[in-house]
Amino acid sequence: MAQGTLSGEVVLTDLGEALAPVALGEPLTGGQALVDDVVLSADGLLLAAGGADTDVRVWDLTDPAIPVQVALLDDPDEMVLGLAFSPQGRVLAAASADNRVRLFDLDDPARPVTLAELEVLDSEAYAVSFSPDGRMLAAAASDAEVVRFDLADPDDPQRFGAPLAGPTGRIFGLDHSPDGRLLAAAVVDDTTWVWDLDGREQPERLAVLGASSRPSSAVAFAPESRWLVAAGADGQVRRFDLDVETALVALCAAAGDPITEDQWERHVPGREFRAPCEVVAADRGAGRVPTDGLAVHLRRPEAPPTGGNRS
Repeated sequence: MAQGTLSGEVVLTDLGEALAPVALGEPLTGGQALVDDVVLSADGLLLAAGGADTDVRVWDLTDPAIPVQVALLDDPDEMVLGLAFSPQGRVLAAASADNRVRLFDLDDPARPVTLAELEVLDSEAYAVSFSPDGRMLAAAASDAEVVRFDLADPDDPQRFGAPLAGPTGRIFGLDHSPDGRLLAAAVVDDTTWVWDLDGREQPERLAVLGASSRPSSAVAFAPESRWLVAAGADGQVRRFDLDVETALVALCAAAGDPITEDQWERHVPGREFRAPCEVVAADRGAGRVPTDGLAVHLRRPEAPPTGGNRS
């Protein structure tokens, strides 16, 4: 695990024994100001860190006990607020307060190449996230919008679809689900937004999750894409189950007295009475719950995962 500090250092910790983490050597130095984001490459061999001094530093972690700084990327003109490595290769995306997102080719880390400089954001670029196949990049800004780019040609990224709007404040964190279907955003207004991408140019909003009174700052999906973890300024980490069918079961289990036919006629006039949450037994313990006139197939909830946290 890598952690940035207020003084510009990066601390590495070995989590091989989760209950007994061990510091790996001395903190990495070079920066003189807040480190706002750190990120590891998919193979764990590269570490990038950026922050208030506007530079991005890259270390080779071939030997984690003896990290070697191999690159200093000084292209950004303002504070670096977000970083992301592409899943398959060594392309690094850096979001900066100068309203730009830059893509760097680190295939040869000692000779980094600037692939593209995206200047389409109208405010500070706060967060970036690659899709699992590396073909799409999502970038969020303080104007509360998310823009997406097609990276079929990394040297010439193209805007894809309309911006994703809806949040009412700056977006601090982004993450694609491992199956590529969902995109989550941590928002300063203490909400976590989830969109269903499904290859569309105009994704659908799947959920707006809120369980805190303080800003959300980070989001991450578990490996199977069903569970979403969100952290915020209240110091709490929350886990959300994104399986709609399981959520219906939970809602029905917590519901109060069922609606009567008289109440239905008063509040839902003109529609045939259908008792919500009336589960009818079906094969293998499944059932059907009428909700808003639509019969939704339910399955028995699965046990929550025991691992899958990301550093």
